[in-house]
Amino acid sequence: MSLMKSSARSPVGSALRATVLALAACAAATAQAQWNQDGYDAAKSYANTAESTLTRQNAAQLSQQWQTMIGQFYASSATQAGGRLFVCSNLHGVSAQAPDTGDMLWSQPNAGVGDCGNPALAGTTAYLVSSAFNTPYRNVLSAVDQPSGNVLWTADLPAGSAYLNLGFGPAVQGNRLYVNTGRSAVLAVDTADGHVVWQASTGGGVVLNNDVAVANGRVFTSTWHECCESAARQLFAFDAATGAQLWARAVD
Repeated sequence: MSLMKSSARSPVGSALRATVLALAACAAATAQAQWNQDGYDAAKSYANTAESTLTRQNAAQLSQQWQTMIGQFYASSATQAGGRLFVCSNLHGVSAQAPDTGDMLWSQPNAGVGDCGNPALAGTTAYLVSSAFNTPYRNVLSAVDQPSGNVLWTADLPAGSAYLNLGFGPAVQGNRLYVNTGRSAVLAVDTADGHVVWQASTGGGVVLNNDVAVANGRVFTSTWHECCESAARQLFAFDAATGAQLWARAVD
């Protein structure tokens, strides 16, 4: 069965709803799709090359299967593995839903601090970054057991990783989580206990980071500034093993 997820930020006070669209003809599908992290894979390709059910010819047959309220002010994108959907929201923290019905299987509001970003899945663990903007700017990486929702470990991220963008999720590759912060830092973190393997700088100050992608032994990110500083707009490549900056190039 092919599933497509959609979520977005909404004005304060309105309800956020997660909607799952499924091919009407595939209600009795025997296999669940896997979408383990934001962007599908660590390279953020958004391309499931194994997909064979959903095509250009039958996409018009998509119909809404169910919807459920998951948050009032904030909800992340969803990831999916092991017969569960995983979402972060301000109402439930991180939660697991049944893909066929939307029924909540468990919720874990104490996995970190404040709102959490897109969950990344590997093995039987869900990894997420959460932020408390009044602590000040305390950011916590957490590992949660996928079947039960039990917190396996939490780790505070370094002070230089402030200003996280909750629209991002960690990229998972091997035994590393790659976390891009809203400003200053790109981190490589060990999946076993959350300790920081390396930390690299993208400039800091008013410079803001975009999402991180990992491919061919390199970690990529770009930076921007909301106003007018052209020097802030750069594309970076770091060595995935060491964090050494390989190059930086200006972009329009």
